[in-house]
Amino acid sequence: MIKIENLTKSYNRNPVIHNLNLEIKKGELCGFIGPNGAGKTTVIKILCCLLKPTSGNAFINNFSVLDSPIDVKRHIGYLPETSSLYEDMTVNQYLTFFSEIYEIDKETSKKRISELLNTLGLSIWADKQIASLSGGMKRKVAIIRAILHNPEVLIFDEPTVNLDPITSNSIRKFMEELSNNGKTVFFSTHNLYEAESICTRVVMLNHGKIILDGTIDELKDKFGEQVLIKFRKEGKIQSIKIEKSQIKECVHQLSEGGEVISIKQEFDFEEIFEKLVEKE
Repeated sequence: MIKIENLTKSYNRNPVIHNLNLEIKKGELCGFIGPNGAGKTTVIKILCCLLKPTSGNAFINNFSVLDSPIDVKRHIGYLPETSSLYEDMTVNQYLTFFSEIYEIDKETSKKRISELLNTLGLSIWADKQIASLSGGMKRKVAIIRAILHNPEVLIFDEPTVNLDPITSNSIRKFMEELSNNGKTVFFSTHNLYEAESICTRVVMLNHGKIILDGTIDELKDKFGEQVLIKFRKEGKIQSIKIEKSQIKECVHQLSEGGEVISIKQEFDFEEIFEKLVEKE
């Protein structure tokens, strides 16, 4: 669980985060979106005890980032936007080294490293030097490092940035799996497709303030102005796009001479994003 209370961060008396309040529940997969300079990384660094807030507080599983930073770090898995790896080590050596830092016993460490390498498709690279890996593989190694100690809360800063579509998709699926297994996943992204396709909730930040917060279904209900109706008429499946206000009348007309198959809310996340940023 993540809880942020009246959080403000200022530099030279200029606030970059303004009195932020947010709560992410256990098991949520929450996308943290916003334009460059919105304050996303600042919030993430405060949650991970890498920056101190000017005022307010934040809690990870009820541990305060101000009063209990060591306990907070034990309960989180943090993936920074860019990760420095010890490239002269092999993947196994590197992950074993960090499992020792996390004080994981050898038997548990060996099993967990093997399972995570297998899940992320890195098993055959376990004994290869990290320097020989592709950028996507290195990113996966960094993710494994972040979650080796099996933390309850995962905080990822741009986990799929600059990665190819196949690698990005595998990481997205992995985050979904973590969430489905009860982990709280909070990650920043500029990829709106990513946020729309996997998140149970989306929070949008701009100028250090939350301007959007809700599930994808809630956002569709609030901002989706059109619906797509699929129907069968004279044995052929067809579709029509209409305004939400016309649904009742249209369904009635289509039902008289055919069969309505589905009604789907149309939602252009990118357009909503641009409008909200411009409005601010």
